[in-house]
Amino acid sequence: MLGGGDRAGALSAIEEAVAFFRDLAGADPAAFTPDLAGSLNNLSIQRAEAGDRAGALSAVEEAVASYRDLAGADSAAFTPNLWTIT
Repeated sequence: MLGGGDRAGALSAIEEAVAFFRDLAGADPAAFTPDLAGSLNNLSIQRAEAGDRAGALSAVEEAVASYRDLAGADSAAFTPNLWTIT
């Protein structure tokens, strides 16, 4: 939680990061899908704190789907991420 900080700025920054990692993951999924999934999880937190519950749910559902795919390929590396999704 930002504790009264610049929530709009934080939301804007994480949306930018998601767009950045989405482009990178499109070009090299093996290298950047984990970063995209983590950024999506962070986006869900920021959207929830901004009161956008539907947007938060959408972002976290995409993060979970990405982590499930990753865990399917490398269970030891990515299954723990499914337990840390907020």
